[in-house]
Amino acid sequence: METQEPVALSAAVVPTRPRTPFWALGGVAMVFFVHAVGLACVAEDSFISFRFARHLASGQGLVWNLGEAPVEGFTNLLWVLLAALAELLHLDVASAMQGVGVVAGVGVLWLADRFAARILRLEGLARIFPTLLLAVSGPLATWAASGLETVLFTLLALAALYWLEAWSRSGVARDLVFGWLAVGLATLTRPEGALLAVVAVWPTLRRRDRRSFGLRALAIFGLFLAGLTAFRLAYFGVPLPNTFYAKTGGGLAQLTRGGVYFGFFAFHFLLPLLPWVLLGRGFGALREIPPREHNQRPAVEITLAVWCLAYAAYVMAVGGDYMAMDRFFVPILPALYLLAGGAAGQLFAAGPRPLRRWAGGALALALAGTLIHSTPLEEELFAKAPRQHGTFRGVETERWHVRRLALLAEFFNGMAAGRPEASLATRAIGVLGYRTDLAILDFHGLVNSRIARQGRGRRPLGSGLPGHEKVDYGYILDQQPTWWMFSRRLRDHPAGWPRYDPETDRRLHREYGLRSVYLEDPLNGEAGYFTFLERKDAVPEGFLGAGSLTEGAGH
Repeated sequence: METQEPVALSAAVVPTRPRTPFWALGGVAMVFFVHAVGLACVAEDSFISFRFARHLASGQGLVWNLGEAPVEGFTNLLWVLLAALAELLHLDVASAMQGVGVVAGVGVLWLADRFAARILRLEGLARIFPTLLLAVSGPLATWAASGLETVLFTLLALAALYWLEAWSRSGVARDLVFGWLAVGLATLTRPEGALLAVVAVWPTLRRRDRRSFGLRALAIFGLFLAGLTAFRLAYFGVPLPNTFYAKTGGGLAQLTRGGVYFGFFAFHFLLPLLPWVLLGRGFGALREIPPREHNQRPAVEITLAVWCLAYAAYVMAVGGDYMAMDRFFVPILPALYLLAGGAAGQLFAAGPRPLRRWAGGALALALAGTLIHSTPLEEELFAKAPRQHGTFRGVETERWHVRRLALLAEFFNGMAAGRPEASLATRAIGVLGYRTDLAILDFHGLVNSRIARQGRGRRPLGSGLPGHEKVDYGYILDQQPTWWMFSRRLRDHPAGWPRYDPETDRRLHREYGLRSVYLEDPLNGEAGYFTFLERKDAVPEGFLGAGSLTEGAGH
């Protein structure tokens, strides 16, 4: 009869490697901090979360427009709750959430070092390699300072894998609890946390002598997930965030777009690691692995690899993303770099001495190949990916849009003075939604359940910009928006009428008038005519307003 080993309930039994010197970790953290500050930009989409948070903090609930039904027009419930707390504390929400993201980024660096030492048992340069890569990684730095939840989710995913792998070795109950707590918080942060839970089953149940404890943890998480789903059904009426319905449905075209998205990410951020992986794995096969590590490191690397592959498959299945610096792949960067660190460790341990002398130079090339995408030089060397903002160019693009939309929010605030019923139909809902009190009607259904589930694309779904394909202009026009914003450009001359489908064009010409105003955008260094549509019956008699063409004609 098989007997079970007792499960430790207090101190860990896993020996750890000597700690990385404080000055080394501090220096890497400083590199990351400077990197994040250099790429900082509060993303347009972050303001969508901030608007929901403001309404929640004011007691209105998770609604987009006041008086409407609740809608989960975000994929970051925990992040919205944290932003609502910042609202209640009267903090500058954008700056506060940027701070949370940067702190989470530093946490990723620290935990990656602990993972390399305690779980992968790396030493020396191989141990610091993953942390250095993270510090110079443009995607991690950009999204840490973006005001979005991406890096918090990354930290929670890494924490879950770290503690559950520790549990599979030590049997310390605390590791099991912390691991599944991190999975739960990750699932609250993004729905993909449920995918992390599937991957986390492997380290939870790997040891037969501890499966009863792991099964209890799984059961508790199952109850949590069921409760979260029940809350969504009761409060929002659907089991998944509204954005899932708005962004999916494209079939093979969507999958193809996702594959292209992955291809550019691999070219930009995985290719610099390829020599390390091939050489390290090749020479590692020649090394006799000590018995203590024989059944440990391969299992850990399987967990990391499965997480990377499963998450990459999910990203491709939903069609990828359009925002800067390959945002959707940030959560797997620590796992990828830890796998590269493992390969580097094998290279240092088993590679020929002459080759090891060049290892430092190869490391420098890998770091430079990663960091270059955070500099203006990337534009000279690489083509911009299709249907994406790009890497450094993408950060610049995001900054331009946020500045321009802040200017237009100020303009529409002036137009709406004394008109509490005013509303705006637009495809750019973040900054305009947060920096005005207008009712914002979203062309693409990110915050509208009807368009998200019933809208149709002007082109086949999956062939356009992710999240900006489904429309129902007739439904938007039925709500009689005061203004219809079809462009954010400033032109040398007033623009002409926009063109949609014939029925939409007829209604717009019948119900709206074309208006232009000359605006100056000093932050973007531009000036020109901003053209929009205004509902004819919404203009008070004799009213010119802040944006009339008459006022701008003298410029």
